[in-house]
Amino acid sequence: MTDKYEISDIQHSEHSFLRRIRALRDFADVKRGDLGGYVENVYNLSQSGTCWVYDNACMYGNAHMTDHACMSGNASMSGNARMSDNASMSGNACMYGNARMSDNASMTDHACMSGNVRMFDNARMTGNAHMSGNARMAGNARMTGNARMSGDGQLCGNSVATRSPNVLMGFPHTVTVTDHHVIVGCEYHPPSVWRNRGTAIIKADGHTAKQAKEWAAIINALADAHGCTDPEDKP
Repeated sequence: MTDKYEISDIQHSEHSFLRRIRALRDFADVKRGDLGGYVENVYNLSQSGTCWVYDNACMYGNAHMTDHACMSGNASMSGNARMSDNASMSGNACMYGNARMSDNASMTDHACMSGNVRMFDNARMTGNAHMSGNARMAGNARMTGNARMSGDGQLCGNSVATRSPNVLMGFPHTVTVTDHHVIVGCEYHPPSVWRNRGTAIIKADGHTAKQAKEWAAIINALADAHGCTDPEDKP
């Protein structure tokens, strides 16, 4: 297959090392001759697949996009960030560091990812949400507003964070408290389940009855302090 784009001589108005891409053939919704966003080098955007940089979006450094991923608006990727599958970025969203997006994950508005963050499945970030450190988002998880998550925090299932999740490390598994769920390792439940069955859940993970009771009490206290409430459509 022939190359799908070339790097034109059209420089970015503020960053002269960035140049617009130009399509060399038709693919997806891109037509031959269409101008795309900006890249620093051919490594940034794969010549395979239908991945594309639209509008004024920028890629530079060792950032790399493959498959059917796309960027639009004023979104930016830098550092060693990676996008693959059907992942998408728009608005003023940004990725840098070693951040990774895959599957159908998406970011828009002023959302940002950095560090060693991983975002996959149908996870979505909007507003001014920011993930850093080793944080993870998966499933149908949503982060929005001014929510911040770092460390080893994780969102999964249908969890929603409209404010910064309460993340506690030091347990055998990281505890993440969101608006309506408490996530401990692979256990993801609304607060009522942790109150009623938390001790049994932790004990089933191989811990002693004493440890399970103590840790369940801490988890419930964290949920109460965060204002975590059951979703209307449990679980």
